[in-house]
Amino acid sequence: MIYFDQNLQKKVLRLFDESLTNRGFLGFGHKETVWTVDTEGKYEVFDRDEKIYRKKA
Repeated sequence: MIYFDQNLQKKVLRLFDESLTNRGFLGFGHKETVWTVDTEGKYEVFDRDEKIYRKKA
């Protein structure tokens, strides 16, 4: 996702968010992040070193 522009990144994150069940996991590469204005507060860090997040219920 680091190669996408900001609008495409937001679209992809929104699709991930809509597809992921509550308490589901989302992993990212070392240069990517789940934190945007649209996703703020929706995810918790599961494993900071491995960049694994869990969608809050």
